Amino acid sequence: MVCRSQPQPAAAAASRAAARPTTPATHTQHPASSSRAAREPRWTRCRATDFHQSLLAATERDPSIAASPLGVEIREALSDDELRAICFLRALSFYRYPEDRKFAAHVHRTMIAEQEFEALKLDALNRTLGKLPDCQRSSSLLAVCSADEFAGRIGDNRGELEPELVIPGSAESSSSSSSSMGSRTADGLQAAPQLAVVGTLDLYAVRALPGEVLIGNSQNPAYLANVCTASAARRRGVGQVLLEAGRRLAIEWEVDAMYVHTMAVNEIAVNFYLRNGFVIEKEETSNQAHYRGACLDGIEGRGRTVLLRDTLLHA
Repeated sequence: MVCRSQPQPAAAAASRAAARPTTPATHTQHPASSSRAAREPRWTRCRATDFHQSLLAATERDPSIAASPLGVEIREALSDDELRAICFLRALSFYRYPEDRKFAAHVHRTMIAEQEFEALKLDALNRTLGKLPDCQRSSSLLAVCSADEFAGRIGDNRGELEPELVIPGSAESSSSSSSSMGSRTADGLQAAPQLAVVGTLDLYAVRALPGEVLIGNSQNPAYLANVCTASAARRRGVGQVLLEAGRRLAIEWEVDAMYVHTMAVNEIAVNFYLRNGFVIEKEETSNQAHYRGACLDGIEGRGRTVLLRDTLLHA
């Protein structure tokens, strides 16, 4: 599944128009996947980036494909390899291109991922230096599993895992991996296994996400953003495990409520959250979306937002 947020208010978007990267003519953006109309990323931080609930197509899976649970490890993305992988996963999830433009699509996604990577690094530096007064806490989580094991379980037309989503494993994971029997270095030592990045999300402990018109009723909330899973790993429970990890982190941060934005027309994302303990707390009207400039599929006001609240946070 994939998640994203809604378009920013027209005034805010206009003020940043000159700073946005130019989108190639070969690039086609579609509606959301778990929550937002796809646009160019915002490179200022302390909020969910423009990767965050967008392409409806990105969450569409053939319901006839039986779910095959995938064992994953959830951890915070800290290394450059991990950050680059989750940035590329977001570019894959939230941007669509014509089938005959695969090369141009890869180039543009790589550019987007690199810009997002630089923004994440700057965000981490600003947190370290205490330069994010409006953002109490933020964290990027990723879901990883053994690349060899995952490659052996890909089937049922799920597609292949992109090489940009494969990262080096650690020595600890090498010694504990039950499937790492073959790969060895020239010295005969056991090589660290490669890991597949199959999902990611961001969690922000902030009063409101800039660019979002719907704000939770809590005075001490956290917001999920950029929730997505690799296409080859969908319908394997990765999204649910990520949500549970985000919930545990929110409890650790001692927030009072956890929210997520999504598009009202994105029934796949809405139903996913409803199945996992969320309820709709606020919903934008078509008129509000129209005056905000939320145009989707050429229809003014269709890109309206809903705000969902987690009921299991303190259950």
